[in-house]
Amino acid sequence: MNGDSKAPGPGSQIDTQIASLQADVQALKADTAKLKTDLTALTARVTALEEGSETPPDPVDPPDPEPTGDIPLSWDDPRFNQSITRGTTTMSKGQNYSNKSWEESSGNPTVTCNGNNVLDTCRIKSREAVRIGGSGTFDYQNCYFEAQGQGADHADTIQAYSPGSRGTLVMRNTCVRAYNQAATAGLFIADNWTGTVDLQDVVFWGGPFGLRVHPDTGGDNILKLRNVFFVGPFGYAPYNLEDVQGHRNIIELWENVCEATIQNGVLVPGSPLARP
Repeated sequence: MNGDSKAPGPGSQIDTQIASLQADVQALKADTAKLKTDLTALTARVTALEEGSETPPDPVDPPDPEPTGDIPLSWDDPRFNQSITRGTTTMSKGQNYSNKSWEESSGNPTVTCNGNNVLDTCRIKSREAVRIGGSGTFDYQNCYFEAQGQGADHADTIQAYSPGSRGTLVMRNTCVRAYNQAATAGLFIADNWTGTVDLQDVVFWGGPFGLRVHPDTGGDNILKLRNVFFVGPFGYAPYNLEDVQGHRNIIELWENVCEATIQNGVLVPGSPLARP
């Protein structure tokens, strides 16, 4: 019909596609040329390094680690229950406690755990804080444990004492506070209690040793440490993981284990500690 525009024919569509393909080919040629140039420059640098005519750049120091938060670092942490139990407690198999506080000075273990026990958001201040006294699991999370011995004490903040028992100790987001007088260690595992010790986001603060774990005739120990911080001073060393009685401490995980300081109530990680 007169006056109607004519639709483009097949030939016109083919011309458009050819033009588009030609543009793509030119772009690929440009990319190839750039890659060849980069490869030539890289080859020249490698050759220069091998021949010693180019000095490699100085290594870049890693950034300082960021302060780590949320681990309770004091008895006065506001998360804890202000109602205080003044005596000792023995937890039966399967018994759990949450949001409790103990403070006493009997010299006996303040809380004795006989197996399959959980302490969640609890705090203890005494001469001997926690005793692991059986087989099973022992799960301590969001806790603050402090033990300060007197006289002839050999205060352990946490001690496993149940010869022949095997178990699993799991600690998360917990601070273990010890001192260098009348003390042995922050966490002391020996006397033929053996098993798995799984620590993550844990602070050991003070003591002759922060962490002291030994296998025994009952078998090897499995140790897993991630984000474990040692705040001195220590009487001897941050940890003692000596193998005895023909068995071993088998370290399955040792990740971000380091010295640390506490500055204005904030945990600041420091130098890494070598895996034994």
